Amino acid sequence: MTATHDTTKRKSAGTPVTFEGPAGIGIEPRDLVALPDVAAVERVAPQDRDVFYHDTADLRLLAHAVTLQHRTGGRDTGWRLELPGPEGGPGARHSAPAPGSGGIPEELALRIRAYARGQDVVPVAHLRTRRHGYRLTGKHRRVLAEVTVDEVTAQLLDAERPAHAGSAGAGTSARLTAWTQVAVRPVRGDGALVRKAARTLTAAGLRRTPDG
Repeated sequence: MTATHDTTKRKSAGTPVTFEGPAGIGIEPRDLVALPDVAAVERVAPQDRDVFYHDTADLRLLAHAVTLQHRTGGRDTGWRLELPGPEGGPGARHSAPAPGSGGIPEELALRIRAYARGQDVVPVAHLRTRRHGYRLTGKHRRVLAEVTVDEVTAQLLDAERPAHAGSAGAGTSARLTAWTQVAVRPVRGDGALVRKAARTLTAAGLRRTPDG
């Protein structure tokens, strides 16, 4: 009991507490307004984000713990490359805007050349997220916490058929999965708000993630 309380206190400093569950679990303002000290719930405009993972047809980048993404929507639109560190240590992250040609930026293409070993690098997976946001406010409209509800759909693509980077129709579906992610980020709320939010979300069918 003490360990759970201490963890919640540490999370109250602004680190999000995260949950996952099946697709279709809806979190409504009425579920949040009952939390301690919450006077009102303000909706944030929904956001859509697409992330395409690129690799060779036989997933050579993945085999070397290399991740290449093309993102659209949100504040981090563009390309992101993550490379492994020495002996399992921290790796390096490189970002680049999307070039006018729509292909992989030359800077990143050069960094993955040794891993791809002459094979084409194409979209192999597509992650689409629909984010709903809420601000939990107390007296004088002070923000106590922020809640995000992500409806996530993941699709494995047919890597054997090259497609234009970032195209919604890239590849063909091999498998489609979907789930819900929820994050509660305390702003001025105390541990009681986070604990009650955790109970509310658990009762709705979500589970606390190991790193949340």
